[in-house]
Amino acid sequence: MIDLPEKAIKAITENLVLQDTDGQKLVLQAIRNEERKGTFNSKAWVDLDNRYNGLLPIAADYNLIPILIKRGCQIIILYNPSSNQIYLFLKRKTLRAQFKKGKATYYVKLLNLFNEEFDSLMPLEEQLNLFSEDASFENYEDLRELGRKVLRNLQKDPSSVFVFTYDNQRLLPQVEVIAFNTKQEVVRRKDYSYLLDSNYEVDVRSDGIDSGTKESVILPMKKPQEKKQIVRLKSI
Repeated sequence: MIDLPEKAIKAITENLVLQDTDGQKLVLQAIRNEERKGTFNSKAWVDLDNRYNGLLPIAADYNLIPILIKRGCQIIILYNPSSNQIYLFLKRKTLRAQFKKGKATYYVKLLNLFNEEFDSLMPLEEQLNLFSEDASFENYEDLRELGRKVLRNLQKDPSSVFVFTYDNQRLLPQVEVIAFNTKQEVVRRKDYSYLLDSNYEVDVRSDGIDSGTKESVILPMKKPQEKKQIVRLKSI
């Protein structure tokens, strides 16, 4: 289904559920809330940035191309040039909430329109209620063109799009890879939670982030520095 070695999938899976406690301590110091008695409004964004930025060294290790998309907030997706596959990453509850809104221009739905090869597969009936969707689009080609604009730095349409979803608000975190057809029906899913080591610390408090519009850019293939540091917060 997904053209990645298991080591790469394991690295992605662990990145999606692990809690960066050291990074959070630095942020708490920067916002003068080391004792956690004050506000921490930036936590959701810190968690989101941590997960997305954690994909960059994985991309470098496995010859994947990270693409930065601006959809209200900034999102990183990965492109596999050897198989022409796209990989998306988001919280399961965020995916469910966005699909329930029924907005055809949601970026996941737009990119699913490139999954024509999955249209011949039978939908998984047990999943249809989880991702209820008005499957008919009046302007199918216009929506595909919007999907191309999301991936405007790619020179060709992707052959398939896979969604990594994670749920870390449970005792045993879950990470699944899901494939939709162009009607936004789930046709494939695989649980990769078995790849998680038993000695990890998970973040059970992070929030999903809504996303809106607009741009994408291919990121340079650089590994981030291992040492984490915060230089200074700019006053507002």
